[in-house]
Order: sequence, then structure tokens, then C-alpha cells
Amino acid sequence: QSTDAYGQKRFNDVSTALTAGPEIFFGPSRLNLSAGITRRWFGGDRLTDGQVAQAILSVPVSSTAQTRLALTASKVTNHFNPLESGRNYSAGIEIEKALSLRTGMSLSLSLLRQDLRDEGYSNRSGQLGLVGYRSFGRTTLVASASINRLVADQRLLLYPEKRNDWTKRLALGATFRKLEVYGFSPSAQFSWERNGSSIEIYDYRRRA
Repeated sequence: QSTDAYGQKRFNDVSTALTAGPEIFFGPSRLNLSAGITRRWFGGDRLTDGQVAQAILSVPVSSTAQTRLALTASKVTNHFNPLESGRNYSAGIEIEKALSLRTGMSLSLSLLRQDLRDEGYSNRSGQLGLVGYRSFGRTTLVASASINRLVADQRLLLYPEKRNDWTKRLALGATFRKLEVYGFSPSAQFSWERNGSSIEIYDYRRRA
């Protein structure tokens, strides 16, 4: 479950998911299959319901590196705007490598297709991401960078052109395991995000 809570409750964004499935081993490789249901509330009102299925294959490619392949399909019902109901399909690959006992990095590429009832909301997107981490004693620093490209199928009636976005994001965070309590450790993160869009309401800068 994830929650974004604000001073004014009408902006609260809450998502939850319940999934289950088997884990299958093929020698050193592992296949995780899962299926389940999702629900999202916005401002206390039910926004979406969904069903999701996913397959993740993890394959070691050396003693210090592994590859993960993921395929996901979902069906979403939007109770606020039925034109945003439809199906989502995604595929991704991630390569993770340990550079030393304390340092590692990963490179990922993902593709997403949103096939919704209205072509103005339907889109194709792709994201390239890079993550690096370094442990200092019982503290782990994590830095990440990503770039995302999104193109809508058609324009919405309200706007003169279809949505066309470039999103850039940088983040730096740390986990402090020295302060562990019953298996839980605090973490902190700073992130910067810039979304340049042909549609003004999607054009923003964000620091968190």
C-alpha cells in the first residue's frame, strides 16, 4: 500500500494491491508469477479498480550480475472518468551488477502501452533508468537518474495538439540500518523532477 497525505484531505492519494502467486526455480534462475487486484482512492473517493497479472524472470549471468525480465498486464476501471478505463501492458529488462562488496549499479529499460477507451488518454511510453549504490558501514547511499518519453495516440478535444512529454528525474537517498528497530530502518531521499509537455497542465517541476 502507498499513501500521499496532505493537509487538505481532498488531495489524499491512497493505493493498495493484493497479489499472490508461485515462485518457480530453474536451476539458478527464478520465475515469479502473480495475479491480484488493485484499488486507488483520491480525496477519500474510490477512483480506480483493477486486475493485474505479472511474470518476473531472474537469471544470473555471472557471479556478480543478474538480469530481470518483467511482463505485466492489467485492466483498470476508472470510476471518475470512464474514458480512462482500459488495459495496460508493460515490459521491462534490468541488469544489476555488484562492482564490489559495497558498491553496485543497475541499468533498466521499460516500455508501457496504455490502451484506454479514449485515444486521447491512450499512450505509449518508454523509460531508461540508472541506479548506483554504495554502503558505508551500516548506511547505504543510493543515487538514481531516469528519462522517460510519452506520446499520446491522439489529442484530447480540449487541447490543440496531442500530449508529448519528456520526463527527467534525479534522486539521492540513504538508508540508516544502524537505527534498526524490529527489522525496520529509516530512509531519506531528495528528488528533482522535470516534466516538459506539450499540454500545459502536465508541464511541471517538482522537488521532494
